[in-house]
Amino acid sequence: NFDFTYGVQFSTYTVPMIIGEIKRYMRDNGAIKVSRSLKILANKINRYVDEYQAQNGEAPKVNTIAETFDISQEEVVVAMDSSRMPISIHDRFEEDEEGQALIDKIPSNYNEDVELNKIHLSTLIERLSEKEKKIVVLRYFRDKTQSEVAEYMGVSQVQISRLESKILNKIRVNF
Repeated sequence: NFDFTYGVQFSTYTVPMIIGEIKRYMRDNGAIKVSRSLKILANKINRYVDEYQAQNGEAPKVNTIAETFDISQEEVVVAMDSSRMPISIHDRFEEDEEGQALIDKIPSNYNEDVELNKIHLSTLIERLSEKEKKIVVLRYFRDKTQSEVAEYMGVSQVQISRLESKILNKIRVNF
């Protein structure tokens, strides 16, 4: 479906498409696959917990289960967690359809637009000449001053200022 007549990079089209497909797959086929040996261990532990509760009136502690099965406490927790039904991050907390989804409660620094802009910006930077790339990298990724960049490149600070202005304008026009 990509149309070259729009004048955009193929990656500008494909990245959001791929992200969308991955999200769709995870939503539709998101069940986590558990190994057979882990399922067997989880079933044994669950039976033991039921029997222990029936005899003692309370659930066994993790260290008791670990000692009984001669495994670590971490393995007990993993096995027990593996037998629980997974919760979808899209499930709603309240009973009605308008309740808040778990995904909305998970704090995240990820911003899809920011990531897409980074990809687009890196594509634009790749189109620059080597000299222009060097200036951009030194100024914006290595936090060098114009004077430091000028000294490094053997030109005046004024020349770096003018070049930087042209580079930024070139990027703005293409962004």
